[in-house]
Amino acid sequence: KNKWTDLELEFANLVAPNKRPRPPNPPKPKKDSPMKIDLDGFEDEFDEDFSFPSSPPTKATKIMDLSKIMETCNPKCSSELSVSKQKQNEIVEWLTAEGTSSGKPRIMILAGPSGCGKTVALRVLAEECDYDVVEWLTPVDSLFIGEYQGLRQSDKFIEFLVRATRYSSLFSKRKRRLLVVKDIPNIYYFDKDDFHEAL
Repeated sequence: KNKWTDLELEFANLVAPNKRPRPPNPPKPKKDSPMKIDLDGFEDEFDEDFSFPSSPPTKATKIMDLSKIMETCNPKCSSELSVSKQKQNEIVEWLTAEGTSSGKPRIMILAGPSGCGKTVALRVLAEECDYDVVEWLTPVDSLFIGEYQGLRQSDKFIEFLVRATRYSSLFSKRKRRLLVVKDIPNIYYFDKDDFHEAL
């Protein structure tokens, strides 16, 4: 007896679809007769607490929702980063170098196109190396309001450096701190000497 024939028949039996009788087609409505929908008791199916929004979501609400999504989707460990492994090793090597334990401040410059993940990679790798990350966000310059004048960007930047380097957070147990300056204050583009002095 041919074994190949037996296998072929068994396979055919396994994959053969079961033939089921097709349900009869519902009767088609006449073209001239209008469609009737019974709405009695339709409102009772909804929950009492259900209510439609009185106004569409504003732009601020959409931005908040987007920021929550981005915060949720941010990488939490180095394996989730989009930066190459070689670049990650270079950053970790700089963070764990012998000079960092001496207390002497060091500077690293990360260059690359906008949105390629430089800040996120630095933050994740620094936290894995037991660093407390503090980031500088460039504020908008204050304007003259009557006789009062707000602090300039340069003054705010120096105040940030003083607070971040001299005072430690009570809620952080990490001994080392990493200051991230994503955007240099615009005023220092015209006065580089003051920027070097601040650093």
